Amino acid sequence: MDQKTGVSRGFGFVNFVSREDGERAIRKLNGYGYDNLILRLEWATPRKTN
Repeated sequence: MDQKTGVSRGFGFVNFVSREDGERAIRKLNGYGYDNLILRLEWATPRKTN
């Protein structure tokens, strides 16, 4: 949620107990249709610092 507007920003983060659980979720849910959306799951990557 955007804190200023209250509108969904369209993404979220999930933590898993094990890497294996995360890999399984990506395999099973990436591309899965939910409501009017297609889920895209990928590993988070750190932002580059200047």
